[in-house]
Amino acid sequence: MAGSIKFLYDLVTRNNQDFNLENSMIYGRQDELQMLSELMNFEKERNVKLINICGMTGIGKSHLLKHFGSRYLDERLVPIYVDAKGMTNLSDLAASLLVRIGCQPQGTESDMIGTFFSQIKDIAERYVIFIDDYSDLMSPANRKQALEFLHNFIKTAQHQEIQLKIVVSSQSHFKMTSEKTEGEDVKDIKSQMNGYSKDIHLKSLKNVDAEKFFGASFKSLSYVQRAEVLEKCNGHPFLLKLVGEAADMDYSVTAENTGLTIDDVKHVKCVVKERLQRAFEKLSKKEQLTLLAVPIFGRDAQLNVLHHVLGVSQPRSEFIEEVKKQFFDQFWLAFNTFVLKEEKEKYTVVNAHHPLVLEFLKMKISNIFDNKTSPYYADCIKMKRRYVMYYVNEMVSIGEGCVQGKHRTEYFLPSLISRFVRIKPHLKTTFEYISHTDDPVDCQLLFSADVQSPALRKSTEILNIFLCLYQFHDYFDECLLQAAKYLLHGPLSDPKHRVLVWTLYVMLLTVEGSWGTLYGVIKDQVEVIDPKSLSVFYDLYSFCKAIYRYANGTLHTLSSWAKDCSREDLIKKRNTDLAEALNLLNLKQLSSDSLGVRIYFSVHVLVMHADSVYYANQDKLSNIQQSYALSKEARKRIAAAESSHVNVDILRPLVLSKLATFRACEGNLNLAERKEKYQEAGYLHATVTTELEQRGMKHSVMAARNLIEHATLMRSLGITHDEDGSKREALKCLKDSICYSQKAVVILESSFQKSKFDLFIAYVDTADSWDIREAVMDKSGEWLNML
Repeated sequence: MAGSIKFLYDLVTRNNQDFNLENSMIYGRQDELQMLSELMNFEKERNVKLINICGMTGIGKSHLLKHFGSRYLDERLVPIYVDAKGMTNLSDLAASLLVRIGCQPQGTESDMIGTFFSQIKDIAERYVIFIDDYSDLMSPANRKQALEFLHNFIKTAQHQEIQLKIVVSSQSHFKMTSEKTEGEDVKDIKSQMNGYSKDIHLKSLKNVDAEKFFGASFKSLSYVQRAEVLEKCNGHPFLLKLVGEAADMDYSVTAENTGLTIDDVKHVKCVVKERLQRAFEKLSKKEQLTLLAVPIFGRDAQLNVLHHVLGVSQPRSEFIEEVKKQFFDQFWLAFNTFVLKEEKEKYTVVNAHHPLVLEFLKMKISNIFDNKTSPYYADCIKMKRRYVMYYVNEMVSIGEGCVQGKHRTEYFLPSLISRFVRIKPHLKTTFEYISHTDDPVDCQLLFSADVQSPALRKSTEILNIFLCLYQFHDYFDECLLQAAKYLLHGPLSDPKHRVLVWTLYVMLLTVEGSWGTLYGVIKDQVEVIDPKSLSVFYDLYSFCKAIYRYANGTLHTLSSWAKDCSREDLIKKRNTDLAEALNLLNLKQLSSDSLGVRIYFSVHVLVMHADSVYYANQDKLSNIQQSYALSKEARKRIAAAESSHVNVDILRPLVLSKLATFRACEGNLNLAERKEKYQEAGYLHATVTTELEQRGMKHSVMAARNLIEHATLMRSLGITHDEDGSKREALKCLKDSICYSQKAVVILESSFQKSKFDLFIAYVDTADSWDIREAVMDKSGEWLNML
């Protein structure tokens, strides 16, 4: 109980801090505040789960949301506040929700949402989640996913009987509209949300409210100046503030001097751009470059990384203090330190305080990149390249962490995932920069030793980049695969870099299961199969050949046409390819520095070889036993790696799952030892569940698939017990089967990865287990007693 109270106290304190406003006054929004208060009544407005404060940029959405949260929210409701400004990926939002309740983000998007609900369940009776500035997540390309996130979030809360409401601020309506630009998929999800969502549309302030707002802020202006500003700004709060500050600083705001007409300034961005341009021109070149570096980061800039990207020589602590002092007032840069201790300055981030400011800075640097004669061009190119190199180095470090963890993986992996999730938006930006360029130097930054040289990095560093991207490939959506494709067809001139990019592309196609594309790439790119240009880098040379062999063997093992193919020539080819891949990774000539990467991929090759043997003849006991032996060899390699000071326990769930599968298959064919084999497989499945829980992945699709296999196994074991006359044991196994499949259904229904086939299998498994259990009960005469 004490722990729950402390959790609740910390949660409320942490979130209330974000409702503090520089200006606590609010003008002209009494009706909206009253409406919000009424909608927060969980009894009278129980059907309204989602409230969307919408309106144009700068109209006061965030101010209203924060003002309501700080002054009007019922004290019995627990607030959870997230600032989504600049976010472009929904997993960032899931991570931020975890941070807000004091948890480390780890695992996939579904894992994090599952952890979030498990943490808040039974702590408080009712929650209100405030998501400020959802607009970037609602871009046209991501609108459907952003709406589905909220829809699934609310449905998951209902399923788990957690009472909550969500208050969002955005520029878009959530209710159905007549917009012709919206696709049918967006309209479909909106139609599902109509029953529980409510839009509060903010409009410009009325004249009397605008005058109160403006008069309170700029008392030094004359009556004539105030009247002119009010007329120009048409009741728009942020515009009133900007133009008022310009007038207050003796800037002329007349149409004659600005070149703007009253019609022009009705479009907010015209006046904002003018005001910001004037402020920008007053800065020194050093200050201007500091601001221009901010939009390179997309969402946010860690100040220690900003220090690195700018290449400044002054100490980092001095630089950070200087940036805070220079820009907090003049350019509305907010320093987001709510989850940080003061001594951990390196995690401090800087965000543009308002979307219009960030948009202005993005426009400035974009114009510079398009104009090579600009005096800022060379500096900005250097900043971009230093940014790329910084995050490539982060990938090297994370790849090394996957196989060189000093602690046991169950404690180390969550922190590794948290670290990756934190930098993921910047990694996506990094790949966008290096793949969408016409400059060969930029194209080669992924594997280059420094920003100005095409020379390769150390072999070990490059191998760790491969490992990092292989391990965390599913965090990138399609962007990583597309970036590798663009790079491959870009202006790469150095053959060594071209071979490495081709290898990366083949590896990603393999792990993504893109069999059609993989087949075409392998077939069309015969000239780079043998990477002779890398022969002086023996580790890289062998690794690239091994990846090609591994990809070929995987293609001919797991693709739909290969699984059921019994052609001996195909079976021989895929087994030869996988054996050759394993041999290339085991060569004694390879340096000891790359041992971790070699063991990591060797385990994957062994697991794939086990699948290949199994699919050659699924009804042959010797094949299944050989597959089990290969999986066991993979497990031995994981255990033996510790003697070489290499920790690859990160792969244990994968290998244990394969062992369980093949043990169950062996039991299917071995009648004499069926129960024993099934029980051993059940133990292995239970171990996988425990392993995934320790890694913060108990809500992942991988966990659901393991539960489905476990449910199928327990149903088979229940049938076996029933046939032997052990009715009570049979009923127990069938009950477990139903339990596991129902858990899988819960995970997959709330999953944001939309594994519809897995969900279908889980539904079928649940129904089958119920049917068989009822039949056993009827036969045993225990049906009435059980009821």
